[in-house]
Amino acid sequence: MTTGIGRGAEGAACPGSMDNLPFEWPVVGFGRAIGPHSLSAVSFHELGDFNRCSLLSFEDGSWTGMILVDAPGRSWEITSVRRRRPPSLGRRFLLFLARETLIDVDLAEREPVSLEQLVARVIEAIDAYPHHWRDDEAIAGESGPPRDEMEMLEEIKDRVRKAQSVAELIQFAELYPPP
Repeated sequence: MTTGIGRGAEGAACPGSMDNLPFEWPVVGFGRAIGPHSLSAVSFHELGDFNRCSLLSFEDGSWTGMILVDAPGRSWEITSVRRRRPPSLGRRFLLFLARETLIDVDLAEREPVSLEQLVARVIEAIDAYPHHWRDDEAIAGESGPPRDEMEMLEEIKDRVRKAQSVAELIQFAELYPPP
C-alpha cells in the first residue's frame, strides 16, 4: 500500500509505502494533542509504532499536521491520514479490541531540524502540556516526600537539554508512541 506522494516547501517528493518510509528510526513527532491541548511530543521507534493509531486519534484528526523529525534531523509533515483495511479478519478483530486502526499517510518534506531546535521544541511541548510529564504519585507523596511539580518539570527539561542524539532526547523526555 502506498502513502501517496507529498510535496514539501522545496517540492521534494516523499515516495513510499508504509513498509518503505523515508525515516531513519527513531522519529520524534510534534502534533496537536487530543482534546484542548496545543502541542504534544511523541516518539516512534519502528514501523509498528507508526502504521497504526487509536480510533480516537484518527477521528480527532490529531495526526494530520504532525511534524516528524528522524534521527539525522530530516523532517516531514503529515498532510493526510487514511484508514487502511487490515490484511485479515483476525487482525481486524484484534484492532477492534484495542480500539486501533491501521493507517496510511501522505508526507511533505520540510527543512532539516538541528538537535538544538528539536530540544527547544520538546521543551516547548513540556511547557504547553505539563501534566503529560508530571508524576502525580510523586507530587502527592505516594512514593516518598511530596515533590514540587515545577521542580520536577525543570529536572526533565534539564535532562532534555543534555541530549546528544534523538534517541537520548526520546529517553530523557520519556516520549512514547501516541495513543
